[in-house]
Amino acid sequence: QDKARGVALGSGGGGWVRGGTLVPVRWSMELERALFRIHQRSIESEELGALRLRVGRVLPAAFVVLACCLVCAHGRYVGRSRCLPEALRRAGLWNSTSDTPTLPEDALLGIAVTKWAENRPGGGEDAVAAILEGRPPDTSAAIPAPLPGATKGQEKTLASYTFVFDRELLGFQPHLLKSHSFKVHNVTLTEACLDGGTSGLDLGVGYAIAHLFEGFDGFVVNELACTFRSRGYLVRLAGADGSKGDLWAWGAEEAEGTGGFGLAELSRKLVLLAKSCVSFALLSATTGSFIRVAVNASAVLLFAMAAAFPQMATAQGGCVPSVRMLMRVFPWIGVHIGILRGAGRPLGPLLKARLAFLMVQTVMYLCCSLMWRVACWRLTPEGYTDQVFGLYSAVELFNMVFVRTPESAAVFPKLAGACLVYLHFYNLSSLFPCHWLVLTTCSVACLWAAIYCVNAFEALALSGDPFIPATPTVAHPRGVYAPQLSPAWTLEAAPLWTMFWPVDPPTAFPPDAMRHISDQEYLGA
Repeated sequence: QDKARGVALGSGGGGWVRGGTLVPVRWSMELERALFRIHQRSIESEELGALRLRVGRVLPAAFVVLACCLVCAHGRYVGRSRCLPEALRRAGLWNSTSDTPTLPEDALLGIAVTKWAENRPGGGEDAVAAILEGRPPDTSAAIPAPLPGATKGQEKTLASYTFVFDRELLGFQPHLLKSHSFKVHNVTLTEACLDGGTSGLDLGVGYAIAHLFEGFDGFVVNELACTFRSRGYLVRLAGADGSKGDLWAWGAEEAEGTGGFGLAELSRKLVLLAKSCVSFALLSATTGSFIRVAVNASAVLLFAMAAAFPQMATAQGGCVPSVRMLMRVFPWIGVHIGILRGAGRPLGPLLKARLAFLMVQTVMYLCCSLMWRVACWRLTPEGYTDQVFGLYSAVELFNMVFVRTPESAAVFPKLAGACLVYLHFYNLSSLFPCHWLVLTTCSVACLWAAIYCVNAFEALALSGDPFIPATPTVAHPRGVYAPQLSPAWTLEAAPLWTMFWPVDPPTAFPPDAMRHISDQEYLGA
């Protein structure tokens, strides 16, 4: 499991070759001890412990509810075109013989989402027409004969969109569209139709859930893609002045590739599953690498502050630790600083080099996020990709701080990895699925797995025998081990490639090889 690398990063031991046998040894890295103290204090806190137990009881029910909501909302509108064909028939844009739409390729289609069942003065279609013509819509006029159950104020347009087959048309100003005789057709989609009900307030559970998480954008994109089955460009009109909002674009292959049955669809699903696994592995690796670099290299910021403001050092009662103190706390940086200070050399070049390395790694991580947005998740809501990367970061950080026992290292990476693979698979399976709802569901599932591992494994391990190598303690902060292939790792951080080295439980090593781990606990006691 690639997710296990977060555990391998901070393994409680390493190893050297003794008589032809690879012997694990404890890494003398204060960072691991500092992370263990955070782990220990968080678990031993009575307030946090009571909160974990309460949340652990609620999360399973919350996950089941969200999963049911996802199934209901997905089946309600993803890959469906219930309303737009009928609206095109009313507008004279439907060929009854071939049962296909007849919207010209050089025409614009204005779409209004409203509660009214038909077009009325000041209503949805007139509002879109007014915006496309460059004038504010009139939504203050009294509109007769409202839908059953509708209340005052519900006649206003809820959302307005413009759809075209060629993106260049979206850049034309309203006066250019009018002067060049581009045709603008306007249709209305009602909430009652989107839900399949008969009145404006007869809204089902599926529609309510989908609208709560996704808004109207998902409904409109799926209606258009499933109706025309061709390329398209959709822009949301942000205001009455005709200003443009979010833009969505898709190709004919994407619109035609949704739904279906048989071997072709099964093959497509298998290909998407393979892509999801590859995406998960790459995103997990890049996120884990960045977190490891950030945790290891960000300590240089404290050295820079201590060197720049020595008068604020803690030794003199200030708030910034002294350089000498930081050398003991962060030995993988302190050993280099000690050599430079012993030789009378300035610390500036070292600090600048490490800060530059941290900055480059940060820019590379942001570029990776941007590349993933452009290459794989073009048709997603604004900010969605950032939230996905945030979920990955939270999972990796939990791995680094709280996954310390062999049981957690075996359970949590698999559960979290399955949730993240499903997140990718679901997003790739449909043109515009329930993005925010599936992200919320997977996030709750990952949180549930994290709290379960802490309550079932980590909390019990802290009360175990400290002289057993599988019990995390300050002397050996993790109960899983990886070989230390270089004596330099006792002072410096291990190279980045070691994050892919699988960790092993103590039983994977001979008893003689683990005896010195227990000796370290005796010495510490």
